Amino acid sequence: MICAGAALAALLLGHLGYGLAHRLYNAPSDGDFSLVSDFESGDTAVWNEQGVVQICCEDSLEIVTAPVRRGRYAARFNLRRTDPDVKGGRRAEVRTKAARWGREYWYAFSIFLTSDWPVQQAPVTVAQWHAVPDVWLAEAGNPPPFRLLIEDGQWTLAAIWDSKRVSRTWFTTFVPDGYTLKRIGPVDDGRWSDWRFRIRWSYGDDGLVEAWKDGQLAFRRDGANAYNDAFAPYLKVGLYIPRWSTPSGSPSTGSDAIDRHTVYFDEIQVTDRRPQTAMVPEP
Repeated sequence: MICAGAALAALLLGHLGYGLAHRLYNAPSDGDFSLVSDFESGDTAVWNEQGVVQICCEDSLEIVTAPVRRGRYAARFNLRRTDPDVKGGRRAEVRTKAARWGREYWYAFSIFLTSDWPVQQAPVTVAQWHAVPDVWLAEAGNPPPFRLLIEDGQWTLAAIWDSKRVSRTWFTTFVPDGYTLKRIGPVDDGRWSDWRFRIRWSYGDDGLVEAWKDGQLAFRRDGANAYNDAFAPYLKVGLYIPRWSTPSGSPSTGSDAIDRHTVYFDEIQVTDRRPQTAMVPEP
């Protein structure tokens, strides 16, 4: 009986310790938050200082001189089907710290896809606003509340939200309050596309998401846009292909016989203050 009690106490302390570490790892930055990454330093130093780099290999993230959206450098993300998992999935990404509730955030970045980008493929996430589950409440991870992905050769925006205090545990089914998906149009291969987002994170009625592509409003939604967590979502950009991490996604067969993806990013900006005019699309 004493051994069982000691084991239970150790398990509980371990869980609380992990929950605290997880909270500190994802905690928002103090004060106003602003991140500008144009890669003109020739490295990823700003992400090591203000965010996190999540890659498996030396060539997963490279600073290149072409193509570039502006200046001298841009970032090239590479992901192979055979790459080892990073943070539980096949990914080559950089991420920010978590956002804060009650603030309005602006996000901007430019994306370049090569002219041979395949149409038929597993869905590829190039930007996602990821939730921070309350693991100290035994909450399990959930799908990103908002993401930009490429599916069947189309730019696609997917949103999901839930107001329950614990949306899902490892022993319960995930049933969100709502979900929506919108196709924006064919991918722009061989040229840069510019994306701007204005988001007020909320799991209530006061949320807002606006998305512009190349200066044109492509998506708007009022209302809930996140989960009921301690922290609001954080941005990740790069390449993430969940299907490649599953057993059914391992072989290269049929229309999904793609073993490598490459995407370029430049002019990444995140701010919780009214941004400079160049970041705000024309009305």
